[in-house]
Amino acid sequence: MTRFDPASAVPGFDGLWDRLAAEVMRSHQAEATLWNGRIDYMPPEFERSVRGRATEDGRLLLSRPLVVEPLRRLYAEGPAALSDAKFAQECRRAIKTAAHELGHLTAPADWTIADRIRDHDRDEQDPAEEGFIEALTQQEMPGIIDRVLPAELAVPLARAVAAAPEPALPSYPGWTIATGTFAAELSAEFEGLRAIDVLRAGARESASRRADALAGLIVSRTRLPELLRDPDRVAAFRSELAGAIGAGFAGLSDVPTARTAGMQRGERIAAGAIEKVRTSEQFFAQMADFGGLTFDHGIAPASGAVGSRPTPDHERLGDPAKPALGNDKEGPAGRG
Repeated sequence: MTRFDPASAVPGFDGLWDRLAAEVMRSHQAEATLWNGRIDYMPPEFERSVRGRATEDGRLLLSRPLVVEPLRRLYAEGPAALSDAKFAQECRRAIKTAAHELGHLTAPADWTIADRIRDHDRDEQDPAEEGFIEALTQQEMPGIIDRVLPAELAVPLARAVAAAPEPALPSYPGWTIATGTFAAELSAEFEGLRAIDVLRAGARESASRRADALAGLIVSRTRLPELLRDPDRVAAFRSELAGAIGAGFAGLSDVPTARTAGMQRGERIAAGAIEKVRTSEQFFAQMADFGGLTFDHGIAPASGAVGSRPTPDHERLGDPAKPALGNDKEGPAGRG
């Protein structure tokens, strides 16, 4: 486990950063972190507008006035400082910011800094990554505060935050609410799938792997592995589902910050995934009743309601004057 580098510009606060890094690893259920131990200050020109950032080389940059100074005051003055409700919220947000940024550096065991650079080396933020990490961090904050701060600070801070007249708003509210709603909708639909597991899968995976991880999590809670039988066919369906999920989240950047807009987008992405899975489950269950089929093109039913007649690649030649026979029967009365 990487340890805080004492050469960092930011003070160590008696082991706070090491405990926080370990807690983020636990909450994300990540296999590794690409944090290199360094925590430095945001450049002065950004310190009033940007609270924190994870860099391509594995460092954290934190705002001096918005993140580090509240924590410095908390450690210097102790619990008495938390009688100021506004200051208590500043402390909570400071810890949340650092946890969020450490979340950007969680990685699979085989991931390298070069892999992460590829995902971080972009001109714009990844709305899905920001949304999943923020939603997970917000949900985990009570436990994070309890485990990373000394008890004499954690207990009064938790009490002050709970007593606030309004709950703390997330960063990126539109994106965060969309991902949280997506997770909740999937949890309500698929037995044994917890919303927290969806958030973890979305938060710990990078942009290049996130959609596939989410698709795999969903498929594992369905009958599709049993119905498709062949691992290659399961993988093909998972790939198609990942494509649909990825396409849904690709447009997240245009979601307004309003709560309703985020909920609607999350519901829409989840509904698309659920429909694809349930339609396919029913389709392949019906095919199993007829002994199964071999598919040359794709693995999921192309379109139309489940049970509707599939459209053949080529119509059979016949007398155009004769009416088409419904339900694939051989004659008007059928053959039973």
